[in-house]
Amino acid sequence: MARTSDSAALTAPATSSVVLRVPPVNVPATTHVIVVAVDIARRRHIDIAQLLASTELAEDQLRSPTLNVNRAQELQVFTNLLRLTNDASIGLAIGRQMHVSCFGLPGYTMLVSGTVRDAFACLSAFPLLMGLYFDVSVSETDERVRIVASGYGYDRELELLFTDMLLAAMIAIVEDLSASAVAPLEVSLRHAAPGHSAAQQQVYGCRIDYAAERNSIAFPAALFDRPCPLANGVSFDAMHRQCAQLEREWMIAATSDFATRLRQVLAQDLPTFSSIGRLAAHLCTTERTLSRRLKCEGLTFQQLIDETRQQRASEMLSRGAKVADVAEALGYSDSASFRHAFRRWSGVPPSIFRERCGTEDADSERALLR
Repeated sequence: MARTSDSAALTAPATSSVVLRVPPVNVPATTHVIVVAVDIARRRHIDIAQLLASTELAEDQLRSPTLNVNRAQELQVFTNLLRLTNDASIGLAIGRQMHVSCFGLPGYTMLVSGTVRDAFACLSAFPLLMGLYFDVSVSETDERVRIVASGYGYDRELELLFTDMLLAAMIAIVEDLSASAVAPLEVSLRHAAPGHSAAQQQVYGCRIDYAAERNSIAFPAALFDRPCPLANGVSFDAMHRQCAQLEREWMIAATSDFATRLRQVLAQDLPTFSSIGRLAAHLCTTERTLSRRLKCEGLTFQQLIDETRQQRASEMLSRGAKVADVAEALGYSDSASFRHAFRRWSGVPPSIFRERCGTEDADSERALLR
């Protein structure tokens, strides 16, 4: 018999499938799971510089609250970790270390939820903030709650690692929220029994169905009725609203046109962002990462800033602005440099462009008076 939940969000469809069609470099991420990977690598005496190779990240950056990372960097860390450890069971080790506090703001929202059931609604409500690589849904009967992971859309060589990591993390989270050791009732995995099936058995401690239709892990339903030890209704409401706002912002960031958003930033203060270094610093990223993102859009920084400057210059000149004022607004050190650039863009000097716009305006006014 199906059980009706008081929380509508518990069975709401995950929205992460929207982002799976977006290049990983466009998907925002946090450093939480990267830090866990670094800690595990350190315990295994792995060179952290090798772990972070090709990510453009440095170990001393990872705990900075202003650092922005993306899913492509996160994927590279796991690719490196799998290669450096040569341990197919590494996802289980990471998952068991993924306590609820490792999920940042949504994790703390889960901690102050009324019940474990309310807390797990965050999996469906905030998939981007929680860094989920799957669409996670929760189904429930009178006897058990089943957490289902589907819709994986990244590197297939990492799918098993991420499956192990997610399901093992579910155990850690349920234990944190219920303040007790728990054992799942059963686990289902879409893949055949791997070489590390003994490690899976040790972590899950229950029957594992391989080559199943879906990845899932089931717990006694009574566990989800338990109140969370740190439940606080006021804190939950405030933090849930913050998470909802951030999730919307991250979704927009993941699905919006990157170049368009950069043009908007540039247009706000062209003198400040006249160099790629200052723009990268403003975005809390590196010049190399920013250049790579632009290359994916078929652009260079110079093309982007030239287009933005040309549009702004045309707007100002058409309103009759002085050439010197336009040059200053666009971040040029002198008017001569601006004149040279504008002529290259439009084929005419800025003064002639302004005069033509004035003539067109006068012609329009005369036409209206006829």
